[in-house]
Amino acid sequence: MAIAVAVAAVIGAAVFLSLPDPPPPPASVPAVAGKTLAAATSALTASGFHAIPYRYGCYGSDSTGDVVRQSPAAGTHLARTSPVHLYLQANNCLTVPDVTGMTLSNAAYTLKQAGFTNIPYLYNCYGSTHIGAVVRQSPRAGTSYGKKEPVSLKLQANNC
Repeated sequence: MAIAVAVAAVIGAAVFLSLPDPPPPPASVPAVAGKTLAAATSALTASGFHAIPYRYGCYGSDSTGDVVRQSPAAGTHLARTSPVHLYLQANNCLTVPDVTGMTLSNAAYTLKQAGFTNIPYLYNCYGSTHIGAVVRQSPRAGTSYGKKEPVSLKLQANNC
């Protein structure tokens, strides 16, 4: 740089330094909950946000494919280079029925009728007087859950 300035002084030319542009000011994150992925992405990019990771999951909504939640929340002031995460309702979700108190065969039948096929189970000593009955289930009843995900059952053993 010193050589360029010295040469410029000798030749009489002006030297201009190019500084990087300052980052854009933070922007308010728009509300995109309830929109499709395409509409949400369009709204976010129009506001200057381009890092938009998204994930489909079971969030208990009836609006398959729509944004259920966003992070950060709408109205948050954020650097435009920061990501805005979108969570969309998947189309393979079912509501887990309550099978506590049932025998393994009745619980498995009920879960299969609801659409679940992955039903691991374990007999152990859980302190219940209901021998052979489901004492715990995971996930709990009423949860929106992927139909291929495991619904685990804990049953009271008879040798405790």
